[in-house]
Amino acid sequence: MVSKYIYYIIAFVLAGLAAGCGTSKNTKAHRAYHALNSRYNIYYNGKTSFDESLVAMEKGYKESYTEMILMHAVSALPKDKPNTGGPFDRAIEKGNKAIKLHSIQTKPTRKPGWRNNPKLVAYYEQEEYNPFLKRCWMMVGEGQFYNGDFLQASSTFSYIARHYATDAQMVAAARIWQARCYAELDWLYEAEDILRKLDNQGLPPSERTHYDAAYAAYLLKNQQFEEAIPYLESAIKAKGSKLQRTRMKYLLGQLYAEQGLD
Repeated sequence: MVSKYIYYIIAFVLAGLAAGCGTSKNTKAHRAYHALNSRYNIYYNGKTSFDESLVAMEKGYKESYTEMILMHAVSALPKDKPNTGGPFDRAIEKGNKAIKLHSIQTKPTRKPGWRNNPKLVAYYEQEEYNPFLKRCWMMVGEGQFYNGDFLQASSTFSYIARHYATDAQMVAAARIWQARCYAELDWLYEAEDILRKLDNQGLPPSERTHYDAAYAAYLLKNQQFEEAIPYLESAIKAKGSKLQRTRMKYLLGQLYAEQGLD
């Protein structure tokens, strides 16, 4: 955990830089300032709230061990909520605030000969130049998802995939979450379509276990229990809370028993 003294130093530095670092300019100094401010002045508090709310959700849901358990506690939320919102609202608010205050969409000064450099072409084509806002956007979408506002979250992830169209990792991550939203809405054809297209296009290695978790969830909702086993085995290796990994391990044991496997 970052000490309070580090925060004092960061706050002092940010205050000193603030006067000359608006979002209408795009230089290395501007990008660094807005990335730092997004992370420590806004995102940190939102992520702390997000993590606390997720733990509360995972601990608060009581399983019925007389039947196959849910892969994710969020699946127990009602699908016909009268209003949007929930325990993840603070995280969503902080993510939106960081985006509103620190988004840099002004194009930087182009270097001579940039048209002949594919990396520079891709760089100048992107829409967002604050490198830290990726996390803020994902926190907004994931917060909406865990609030049970799956349709709202799917729209957010669809926008993220378009907004970061030049970033293969972000596109894949957003589409995987969008497929999870569709699966929770029982729009299984739409979820499968996204996941199959992602697999055919080639996944960034960093997204493989996340993909496998989403595909396992889709297969389970489609009652394809045997087919879900290898994807669930892979999903258990993904980073996540101990409670979630324990849930998936128990579910995997249930699938083994249901399929007569040792």
